[in-house]
Amino acid sequence: MNKRHLSLLGILLASVLLSLLYIPRYNLFTADKEIFRYIGMVILKGGVPYRDIFDHKPPLIFFLNYAGLLMGTWGLWLIDASLALLATYLFFQLGRKYHLPYPWLPPLLFNLMIRDNLICLGMGMSREYTSIFLVIFFCVLLGK
Repeated sequence: MNKRHLSLLGILLASVLLSLLYIPRYNLFTADKEIFRYIGMVILKGGVPYRDIFDHKPPLIFFLNYAGLLMGTWGLWLIDASLALLATYLFFQLGRKYHLPYPWLPPLLFNLMIRDNLICLGMGMSREYTSIFLVIFFCVLLGK
């Protein structure tokens, strides 16, 4: 295994390990997360967001919670961890494309940021999804 593959494996492993801090058993309950989960449950029961229940957030977070409920107890964690892994991979590949001296450092700092309880308040929050989707968007945009 060469140095590139080893650093990619290391950064992906770090992303998974940081996501393990928020497994469903230890994920903190906050009002926003419970509202998102409740709206996902309303969608699961056939309801429509903004008609049957209202929150001022964009609808993607409700549908992510709906998909997480469809997948079971670990569903939302799997979605969050997968999105973080995708963003980490794309960020690492972009660093390699632009010949950064340490292409693993920006994705590692990104993972530390989105898993910091003071910044993102754990998994399942809108600011976590926003930062992940922005990194994915800019990695795809700059990678072309």
